[in-house]
This record gives sequence, C-alpha cells and structure tokens, in this order.
Amino acid sequence: MPTLSSGGSGVPGDSARLFPWQVSHYIARGGPNDPVAQTTPAVPAAQTGGGSLSWNTTLTLPPVPGQQPAVNRSMILNSTGTLSAGQLTTNTGGILIGTIPQGAVIIDMMLQCYQTIAGGTSTSVGFFYTNATLDTAYPPATLNLLAYITTPTIGNLYRSITSINSTAFTAANAAPGPNGFGVPTTAGAIANLASLTDIDIYVVGFLIAGTGTANTAGTYAAMIEFTGLEG
Repeated sequence: MPTLSSGGSGVPGDSARLFPWQVSHYIARGGPNDPVAQTTPAVPAAQTGGGSLSWNTTLTLPPVPGQQPAVNRSMILNSTGTLSAGQLTTNTGGILIGTIPQGAVIIDMMLQCYQTIAGGTSTSVGFFYTNATLDTAYPPATLNLLAYITTPTIGNLYRSITSINSTAFTAANAAPGPNGFGVPTTAGAIANLASLTDIDIYVVGFLIAGTGTANTAGTYAAMIEFTGLEG
C-alpha cells in the first residue's frame, strides 16, 4: 500500500499530520527506484523506466481500511472515462499513489516520461484526486482533475511549476488549479483539494475524447510535493 514519505526532511514522525507546516513532504511513485513492485508484468514495457506507473501495469493493493467484506484492489493505469468540466467520469482505472492530509498545501507536481505514450487519439496522462472518505471502492467512478499532459514524450519532465529543463502540463483544473491552499467545496466537490478533507491522489492514462483504444505504451514517474499542517 502506498504510504506517505517524510520527504527526506529527517523530521521524526509516523504520519504527515505529525510533521510541522514548515517542512516539505512528497509522494513519489514510478521510475527505476520505485519500491512498489508491479503485480503484472514483472518488468514493464520500458526497461529504462520501471516501477508501478506503466501502461501495462496491474498493481494489487490491500483493501480499503475497514472495508467489509475486504477486497483487494487490482489497479491499472488506463481509463476509458470521459474528461469534462474538470472531472473524469465513468472512470475505469487509475493507480493510487498516496493520500495528502487535510490542511496541507500542494506545492508542485512532476511527471517524468520514460517511454512515449501511444494508443488512441489524444492519449494523455494526469494527476487526479478524490475525497479519501469517498474512496471506498476501486475504481472511483469520478475523479477530479489536477493537471494532465497530452502525448508525453520520452525524456520530458512535466511540472505544474515550470522552470529550466521542465515543460508545463497541457492543462490544469481552473478551479482551484493544481497547487495551493484549496477553496471551499463546490458542486461535485471539485474545488476543495486538501483544505477541507484528506484526498487520495491517482495517476491516470486516459483519452481526451473518451473514445477509442486504450494506451498501448507509456511509462512514467510521478511526484507530488506538499506542506505539513498549518501551525
């Protein structure tokens, strides 16, 4: 099961809630150093990549805590859902990379491409979230967009904060955007981020048009950076 990291801060604590506001934390998945092994296949399509974020990954995670009956979650990257108005509806996939606690502020998101995406028309990969309290079965029927990149290419690093040697995401949810403190809940709970609730972060490969064939290539590493709680 993905767990939160102390972000290399060296600050002791057993959960993100115990870390001070001033310390930056991160969740990182995918790439050659990913400690989360794929269930199938043992080696992803891109030998230079690796880890748990590949187009052909099947990743088995434990059941949602407290779920009865307890059912393991078998996750895949690709979804045939439809992206509209900042939401991926009728979602069929996505890989959970971790949970950001209520009160945290999202600082940055990064997606490294190890193998160029291929497959249907307008193939894309992005970060999505759902309220942790609602994330009780896989796959979540609706996911809220943070940001995505259309046709990521090998060697590129995409960031929500662009700088030297990185490229901007194709699009970000306009309300409230990929980074920041979050805003009060709106219809569909699109706009609360982690300001009002814990949120589960998913990386998803999808088709912009919502139709066509699924992705047939693409391997990535993803990282999302966030603060501790205010105080």
